[in-house]
Amino acid sequence: MTEDKIISQTVLFAPAGYALRGWVSVCCAAFMAAAYFCGFSHTLVLLVYIVTLFWGGELFIRGALGEAAKFYFGFNAFAAVSMLGAFAFFILNSFGGAGVAVSGDILAPPLVFALANFIKAAELGRVNGAFAFIESADNFIPRSAVKVSDGEQKKLFSSEIEPGDTILVERGARVPLDAVVLKNSAEVDESLLTGNVLPAVRQKGATVYAASVNKGPAFTARVISLKSTSRIAKILRALKESEKRKLFHASRLESGSAPVLAFFILLGAAQFGWGVYSQGADKLLFWSAVFFFILACAGPVGYMAAVLLPPALLKKGASRCGVVLNNTGVLQTLTRADTVFIDKTGTLTSGRLEVSAVVPAAGVKPAEVIKAALIAQQDSGNIFETALREYTKKDKIKSEKVISREPFPGSGILAATAKDTIIAGRVAWLKERGIAAPPAREELGKTAVHVAKNGAYLGCIYFNDRLRSNARAAVAHIKELGKKVCLISGDNPAAVQAAAAKAGIEEYYGNMFPQDKAAKIAAQSNLGEHIIMIGDGFNDILALLKADGAVAFAPKSRNTFNSWVDIAVSSRDFGVIGRIFDFDKRQKTVIRQNIFFAVLAGACAVWFTLYCNKGAQWWQLPCFTAAAAAFAALNSARLLK
Repeated sequence: MTEDKIISQTVLFAPAGYALRGWVSVCCAAFMAAAYFCGFSHTLVLLVYIVTLFWGGELFIRGALGEAAKFYFGFNAFAAVSMLGAFAFFILNSFGGAGVAVSGDILAPPLVFALANFIKAAELGRVNGAFAFIESADNFIPRSAVKVSDGEQKKLFSSEIEPGDTILVERGARVPLDAVVLKNSAEVDESLLTGNVLPAVRQKGATVYAASVNKGPAFTARVISLKSTSRIAKILRALKESEKRKLFHASRLESGSAPVLAFFILLGAAQFGWGVYSQGADKLLFWSAVFFFILACAGPVGYMAAVLLPPALLKKGASRCGVVLNNTGVLQTLTRADTVFIDKTGTLTSGRLEVSAVVPAAGVKPAEVIKAALIAQQDSGNIFETALREYTKKDKIKSEKVISREPFPGSGILAATAKDTIIAGRVAWLKERGIAAPPAREELGKTAVHVAKNGAYLGCIYFNDRLRSNARAAVAHIKELGKKVCLISGDNPAAVQAAAAKAGIEEYYGNMFPQDKAAKIAAQSNLGEHIIMIGDGFNDILALLKADGAVAFAPKSRNTFNSWVDIAVSSRDFGVIGRIFDFDKRQKTVIRQNIFFAVLAGACAVWFTLYCNKGAQWWQLPCFTAAAAAFAALNSARLLK
């Protein structure tokens, strides 16, 4: 389906319009029920019926006509044709003397339109919320900044500030652009950028990033980026692109509505043709009413229950196994994906590192390397800090207080104490900072962290990481589904190769910075492939947002970016990933079964009325709809497991 067709069915009308018409339909249904039981005139009921149909169902009728002009028939057509059929049947039966023995036939249309309007209002509310987020995403970056020049302060638009300008950031204000602290220190909340809920202290010469919140006294800083080139601007651009892609998942209501409608039209036409052929033209009015009665029995209520209950219950069932489905539409993307990229550390592997070797530089003691690394990593809450603390328990190595710490995603950490500056990270990053460091012994096939203090190289620490439980089985299952699996990591190639071999992955890429991962995924997407990215941590966010579907391993407490990805996983078991790839198949199976039973219930209502009972009381026909809804609920409950 083209984007134009999907837009026409999802964003043509405002959710408030649907909600208002839903309440009008409820009121009309209540009045007509009272009128039926109190014996009001059919003419009065007809007037209310017309209001219900052409006000409560107006948007569905208009939507159906607009879609029909584009040769598309979806839920709008289903609801409109079914309810127009009910209206035509009411006219022929109540005023034309068709003589079909059905009582209480006036209540179905208003109740159907009420439910359909409320569902559409909720659906469009989510869509409009996505549009609103896209429009407001730039609000994360302040529109204005205070420029300081020759002792004077002047408020300007952020877009007017250029690299080299000096800005003032007041307490509680967001930093407008990436900048370097000039005087004193800055205490900033970087949770939007790093996921770290603890404020970071930045000393003179350290970098503060746009969208960070100043939690301390006012400070001045020298701008080093334009508004459009700041780190957060790049993330927000990818985020907006990702949100736009989510808008074009077809509504679940559209999936089977056309075949169901076609079935009842053909059933009605067949019944009409057979009746006129066998009983002659004298019964033309009767069989015309029967045709419209069959359209009314198409059962939009049963159909809505059939297709909407499974996603809702699947979402609830997934949460029980540590999976949050922020976007259930992405399950279809997982099904048709060509390539699945998997991050290594903390994603494919358990993220529970352990120190396996310490290789100090000449004249440096191993304990000095460990202590410096611990100082740099302390209070970061990452997997390296946990491993270092476990390793130093027996030796009781104490850390020192850090006055500033700055993470560089994909590279390492820069930390400062009262007397020392320590960096810990990739060897290439140390060399960029002018520190001579020997290459890691990659034949070990382990993660290496190089450490330096005050510009002098101290040594290298090797960390061993294990695969998450059931990782190899999950990878094998994904490959059985016909998808290519690639391991992508910022770790050294030997460590990536070792992990790939253990997991059964043939294609892998090492030494990939966050921007390299995003570029790799973008390049594959440009070739027409559907890409899924499975990662963890904020350093993977660009790659996750560039992919067609994003799955992130993240604890529930680290919720800064959990809502930005399609699926968030808090379970430690990688086997959950294999189950996620089966979600769509399970859901589609249940939906097909539900739709079949809803159609069967409608057909049985026709058979019961025309052939079994020679008529139907006001309470009998709703029983078939209730049966279809009950079956849908019970059958969909299987997805809770």
